[in-house]
Formats: sequence, C-alpha cells, structure tokens
Amino acid sequence: MTGLTTVLGVAFDAEGYMYILENTTGNPFPTPFTGKVLRVTDNGLEEIATGLFLPTALTFGPDGALYVSNVGFGPPPVGLGQIVRITVPPVGSSEGLDRAKLVFNIND
Repeated sequence: MTGLTTVLGVAFDAEGYMYILENTTGNPFPTPFTGKVLRVTDNGLEEIATGLFLPTALTFGPDGALYVSNVGFGPPPVGLGQIVRITVPPVGSSEGLDRAKLVFNIND
C-alpha cells in the first residue's frame, strides 16, 4: 500500500476489510481537521470519514461501528478529547461522508 501519510493505526472489520487511520493528510506536519479513515477494497481506497482533528486510534465495537479517538493530541487545552462513532457503509457505497457522530467527550 503506497500513497498514505501519517498512518497511526489499522483495524479489520468482520468481513476482513482493512481500515486505515491517517492522522494528517496533505500536510508535512500534524494539521487539525485533515485526519481520515480509509477502507482498502479490491478497487483501491475508499474514504470512510474525513475532517478528523488529529485522531490517534481506531477500533471496531461489538455493534460493528468504528470508534475513533479524536483530538488525541495537539493545540487544544487538555480535556477536549473525543470518541467518535462512525457507521461504516457497505463496500462501494456512494453515501456521503457524514457518518461520524460524537459518542462522548473524554471529560464527560
């Protein structure tokens, strides 16, 4: 796999597809709101979520959703960390990228 930047993690869904977490894309230094989650398919990479704020980890929950730690580090004050729940669309879906939902703030 080539063309990736700042990969911080990978996870596999129940069907065996690999998901890649990129902390920053398109910039040489950590940049808020440029993180993304990609899925590897037979046709290449699919964007699953974009606009993440310096994400640091991902995992699948027992509900099949993808959970991402967002605001994992960087300029905001301590305590702004989040866990974001992402509903994963079917492979090859043309759905928009508006699938991420804040589950809770770390300080809640």
